[in-house]
Amino acid sequence: MRDGPGKSALRAKALKVLQRRKQLEGQRDSLSQQSWNMTQASMMTDNLANTMATVDAMKGASKSLRKQYGKIDVDKIERLQDEMAELME
Repeated sequence: MRDGPGKSALRAKALKVLQRRKQLEGQRDSLSQQSWNMTQASMMTDNLANTMATVDAMKGASKSLRKQYGKIDVDKIERLQDEMAELME
């Protein structure tokens, strides 16, 4: 194509299309980054909820174990072990 007003118009239009493409790609990248950030925030929230549930379960287990250990008479266990040792001799 020869130089002239038609070629200049096509060149200007092509430049505008390329600029628009670059702008849209920037917006796409920005939205992709925002989506990734939201996914990360959601995963952190889920992890925190799971951690809180684990801590609550550990508290309950600790309370139950303390309660069970309170019922154990160490002296009685030692006497039983001594009796069993004597029987084995």
